[in-house]
Amino acid sequence: PIYQLTAHIFDASALVEEEAANYFFVRVWGAPALLLHFVELGVLFGLQRMRAVLGVTLVFHGLNATLDVLFVYGFNLGVTGVAVGTAISEWSAALLGAYLVVKALRELGWLFQRKVGLVNRSKLMSLGGLSGNMMLRTLFVQIPFLGITALGARMGDLVLAANLLLMQYFYLMSYTLDGFAQAAESLAGEAFGAKDRWGLRAITKYSSVCGVGLAVVITVCYATFAPWMIDAMTDLADVRQTAREYAPWIVCMPLVAILAFQMDGIYIGTTQMRSLRNNMFIALISYLTIAVWAVPRFGNHGMWMALTVFMIVRSATLVLGYPRIERQIPINSEPNV
Repeated sequence: PIYQLTAHIFDASALVEEEAANYFFVRVWGAPALLLHFVELGVLFGLQRMRAVLGVTLVFHGLNATLDVLFVYGFNLGVTGVAVGTAISEWSAALLGAYLVVKALRELGWLFQRKVGLVNRSKLMSLGGLSGNMMLRTLFVQIPFLGITALGARMGDLVLAANLLLMQYFYLMSYTLDGFAQAAESLAGEAFGAKDRWGLRAITKYSSVCGVGLAVVITVCYATFAPWMIDAMTDLADVRQTAREYAPWIVCMPLVAILAFQMDGIYIGTTQMRSLRNNMFIALISYLTIAVWAVPRFGNHGMWMALTVFMIVRSATLVLGYPRIERQIPINSEPNV
């Protein structure tokens, strides 16, 4: 039912739908491993085991790239080969992550503590509330990116291919910039828990400055090398030409998105999930408003315009809401370390 619903929403061509089905019904077997992988990364981030996070991430992406090349070019499996390679990589990363989490907990002496502390109703309810708000926040964030694919599919295979190509550079940019956000997430949580207002402010300031600096570098690289980057992803002339038409939206995206990524980390680290959810809802409404107006008038440019506005509003609402986080820490409080 999930695939049929998705296929109905995307309404792609028969060829694209056939390949998507091949990918989906293989890739779905990796879904449990991917969920476990996310949980493990969250635990390792919380424990500030950054080397372990880096190791798991390198294994996942390195193995994925290697297996994709092997299955696609070596065994001629096409899209199915990509799905098989990704599923194997997900299970491999999940198993490695489980080992590293157990190792970290054992080193901290937590692994064999009494289990009674795990069954605390009030804490479980609090965790459920945080998780529910985080789930809604993630849903609100994903809708605009699904729109790029879904509406692109309705505009034809060429636009769909160009959008998916450009989104690879969005993901590359987001994964790169997320490094500062993830570091800030852990450190901000530590400062917030210790009631260290000045420490929280310093972490927010310096991580944001570093993130903006890196965003400028990425923007310059994208602006300079965009044609070659597009050519490296496909040898189809029509897709190259179409992707170049919409490339300026990706070129400006690092500067537009950096504060959204950075403040996401601060809000998550300080467990401001309700505020995060509400701000993402405001950004989603702005996206839908612009999309309804712009897509009929400007086509795919209108969709990219709506995504850009979404990132701007997302950044603005999170930045404007940050002082409320600091005000939760008494100004005269001494750091609890």
